[in-house]
Amino acid sequence: MGEMDSIQYPYTFRWSKGVEEFFVRNNIFLKNAFKIKNIFSIGDTITLNHPVLVEPYATMAGRAGFTSAGAFSYTHSGFGGNASIGRYCSIAPSSRLMGKEHPLERISTHTFTCRDYYNKWVADSFGVELGAIPFERTDRGGLVVHHDVWIGGSVLLRPGVTIGTGAVVAAGSVVVKDVPPFAIIGGNPAKLIRYRFDENTIKRILEMAWWRFHVRDFAGLDMADTHRFLDGLSERIDAGDITAYCPDMINLGESIRKIRLNERRKRQLSEARSS
Repeated sequence: MGEMDSIQYPYTFRWSKGVEEFFVRNNIFLKNAFKIKNIFSIGDTITLNHPVLVEPYATMAGRAGFTSAGAFSYTHSGFGGNASIGRYCSIAPSSRLMGKEHPLERISTHTFTCRDYYNKWVADSFGVELGAIPFERTDRGGLVVHHDVWIGGSVLLRPGVTIGTGAVVAAGSVVVKDVPPFAIIGGNPAKLIRYRFDENTIKRILEMAWWRFHVRDFAGLDMADTHRFLDGLSERIDAGDITAYCPDMINLGESIRKIRLNERRKRQLSEARSS
């Protein structure tokens, strides 16, 4: 692949000092809380299976992987590139996405009826073509997590579901359908337990969209009283004391690829000079 070609996924790279410095420079944390150094070793091989877009102050899941995430969110669980997390989210360890689905209406739910890799293995091993038919409902899309969501430990989520802003998912839940904003859900399958706030309060929070702002803008506000917090925030907005925090999204794959190309150029130049 030429240096000017667009990046191809899966994208595999080796961890380097320059890559680590990029994360430090852009305040992208590799593990909660606020850790960047000594998570990966120089030379470690890392693969991004999908594009990963992040804002500064997002925290990845350490060696569990990288996930698109907004500012001030952290995850201990590696959803990979098949998920998008909003701002101010808290995701506990051992939560994961369900695997690919299997057909229920065919003679068997086994992969010989629906997976190309299994069809190829049979052809290579036994010299016959099964004629497996791809299963169209395998890919339900990515997980979408909106802002201020708390997902407890060991939650199993179906790809393609959306977790609404302010929602809470109890530990050990199995989530198979969309979750409304500010709902608290739990169980297998997860069901509504209650809402965090009354309807008018939810409406006010969604209209105010406090997550638009930098965490520093909340200094001195009443964290324990929702309406007093919103009142104080509204006063600061109206007075022009604060504005929405709107950093550029950072494409990790593209950024890391540029760093690695520059490192390779410098190494080649150094080798040419010494030869």
